[in-house]
Amino acid sequence: MVRLILEGTASKLRVVRQRDLPLDKQAPNAYLAYCVLDGLDFSGFNLWNLTTYRCSARNTIWTGTDVEWWYSRYTGLTGCTPPTEISSLNHDLVVALIRREIVRQGLVGRQANMLGWIADHVATSYENSWNETMWRLHNELGYTVKEMQEYADPIFRTYPRLARRLAMEFGNEWSPEKPQVGPCAVQIPDFPIEITKTHTIIAQRVTNDRVLLQERIAAYLKQQTGNDYNVWLREIEPEIRIYISPRAALAEPDSPEWWREERM
Repeated sequence: MVRLILEGTASKLRVVRQRDLPLDKQAPNAYLAYCVLDGLDFSGFNLWNLTTYRCSARNTIWTGTDVEWWYSRYTGLTGCTPPTEISSLNHDLVVALIRREIVRQGLVGRQANMLGWIADHVATSYENSWNETMWRLHNELGYTVKEMQEYADPIFRTYPRLARRLAMEFGNEWSPEKPQVGPCAVQIPDFPIEITKTHTIIAQRVTNDRVLLQERIAAYLKQQTGNDYNVWLREIEPEIRIYISPRAALAEPDSPEWWREERM
């Protein structure tokens, strides 16, 4: 299967038409960068491990689309019809969903103000996460835990992953200490050799293509150790989170349970 790669430039975006997409709807590991995707229908597509980078994807349709491991950065999804399975780590899609549901459900008043603030705050930086956002709502903006639960529930209740993440956050004890926000260290548990963050940041600067970055890290590890490794990247900016496992021990695309929970 030929990998779908469609790429424009910062000064000249590539306009993608429906006819540019595969007829059999099979496009795992697709890479779409600096593209205009507005109005495209991705219903029923296999877009497993999709990357969208600095794209416009307004009014797109994602009904029944396999977008597991979708990595999206600086991609506007205003007016999109979202897939049911939305990862809580996909900031672009979560922001679009919240804004869409405020309008669709006709939400007003304090509830609409809270949800609108969440969307704006999350959209400001990819380092703004759930726990930090909820801490600010509670401790700086004066929303009670009960209000946050009741106001957020209509938005997330039909999206299983988002509902689980919301329940998990409310299950945590509230602390007067503000959560730390910022890039974290590369996570490489039980790795037999040292690989520094410098190596991965250099690779990141070379490409925003996550699949290509995976391949380059795997090649580096092969060169250093003589062994084959599976490499998963959850993020490549503003931070890099990596899981590496011996290929003989764990066959791709499976991944350990803790990693699946981490990417919620």
